[in-house]
Amino acid sequence: MEDRRTPLARARGLGSARDGLHHWWVQRLTAVALIPLVAWFAVSLVMLSGADHMAVRAWIGSPVVMVLLILTIVIGLHHGQLGMQVVVEDYVHGDGWKLALIVAIRFIAFFFGLAGGRHPAHRVRRLTWPRQAARATARAPARSPSAATPTRSSITNTTSSWWAPAAPVCGRPWA
Repeated sequence: MEDRRTPLARARGLGSARDGLHHWWVQRLTAVALIPLVAWFAVSLVMLSGADHMAVRAWIGSPVVMVLLILTIVIGLHHGQLGMQVVVEDYVHGDGWKLALIVAIRFIAFFFGLAGGRHPAHRVRRLTWPRQAARATARAPARSPSAATPTRSSITNTTSSWWAPAAPVCGRPWA
């Protein structure tokens, strides 16, 4: 029996398991979202190029900056994972290797997303600058010169805020 359908009619319904369009749109949306985020991040790096470590830590400790950094990391990793998945689907021909590589890429993106997204919020502490420490010591009773140097226990005494995890009481913890 001869098939009288046109080539287009034969090809209809034989596409990519109905998931290709969603994948394509998500990759385009993440690319568009990354344009302002990466531009903001690049301008911020240029502006912070001469800053010291404390200024960068204070910048990262800002709630708005922290949210933007986490968005940049998570959206960038998701965009990269989608792109690598397309490359693997197109150029890896063994089904076992294809599945293993796609799962590995997703785990790697998820792991780096957790590590990168957790780092700014988890590690940054709001530090008390010397002027604030001077005000605190002016109110404190007089001490001997040997007691003026911070100890490990005085550095770890912290206060917390709703947006910053903790702030050391005595000033710079490395002094």
